[in-house]
Amino acid sequence: MEETLNDGDFFPSDYDRTHDVSVVSIYDEGRQWSFSATFNFSTGRPVTLPDAKYVYDGVIVPNFSKRNQGRLSDYHRLDLSTTYVSRKSLERKFKSSWTFSIYNVYARRNAYSYLFRQSALDPSQTETIRYSVLGTIIPSVSYNFKF
Repeated sequence: MEETLNDGDFFPSDYDRTHDVSVVSIYDEGRQWSFSATFNFSTGRPVTLPDAKYVYDGVIVPNFSKRNQGRLSDYHRLDLSTTYVSRKSLERKFKSSWTFSIYNVYARRNAYSYLFRQSALDPSQTETIRYSVLGTIIPSVSYNFKF
């Protein structure tokens, strides 16, 4: 008997996104200041979820049958930045700017994957843990110059 992945049925690839939208807004305040905001939204990526479980040697083991039939929760994030460009003078032969940014302004904990484990409170139950890589606000400062 030949064994095939997902019983030979098609399944969404890991990079499948039904919706993927980015909105960017930039406002220039005169010659020295500019402000920008970027909002990203996408549907969660496909993931293989367990559809049953069984006990083997006292350990609950999840059963995965259909590949990539579930999805992680939707992903969204807001980033803000402002840039200050120094005044150009005849003495200086270069142009410089400072950029101040905030990544993930509202500290969204976007799901990277789901983990499944035995519940500590009730060992006969399985609990789902949402694993997030980042869930904090990340500030940054950069200095740029052109000569």
